[in-house]
Amino acid sequence: MIRNLADLTPRKLVILPYLHERKLHLNKRDNTNQFYTMIKSPSGIMYILCLCINDNKMYVYGENSILVRRFTYEKIANKCGKPICVSEDGLSFVFQTSDLSNVIYIVQLSIDGLRVKKKIDIKAALEDYVAGLRAAQDPKHDKISEFYNIYLGECVNFKNIKKQFCMNDNQDILIRLKPKEEFINRIRENQLIEEAFEKDERSGAQDVLTDCSLFYF
Repeated sequence: MIRNLADLTPRKLVILPYLHERKLHLNKRDNTNQFYTMIKSPSGIMYILCLCINDNKMYVYGENSILVRRFTYEKIANKCGKPICVSEDGLSFVFQTSDLSNVIYIVQLSIDGLRVKKKIDIKAALEDYVAGLRAAQDPKHDKISEFYNIYLGECVNFKNIKKQFCMNDNQDILIRLKPKEEFINRIRENQLIEEAFEKDERSGAQDVLTDCSLFYF
């Protein structure tokens, strides 16, 4: 019950005190951020997984709240950062070192700890995607390339881009990239939009693109 900005509802709700080691701390703690989920082992036993995000530790409890195992994932945290998105089943995460980084990691949670499953370079993936459209002479190439080069600034500086992530239980991830309003305003001030559309005869095309997002799956 730390944060739920998207107002999502759990599949199952288990009310527990603050769990740590073999003690139960009932006092209020404002300096920690924990994530709880449940998992069934191959033998059919249910476990409670507690991810202590601030401490880079994970605890495995039985349904009776008794500590079974504990892990430290400091090496993964140093390499991959902190979780920024979680799958619906609560067992897969998107990790990122910084909001300005173009690299994300898919990390899987299990009773044996955390494991890095995949590394995704968003900038490199988008460049490959745009290049593929060009090679295939896809009619979508011109506008998508224009949007990527100008409105996303070729993803050189993610400070100018608003990112949103959505991941399913199969670790398929959808990434939404949208230029921030202040960045669009700077483009207008530098008259980059007029240069990009000087050969475009369609009225209103400028306003359409400035309100667009790029979705990458």
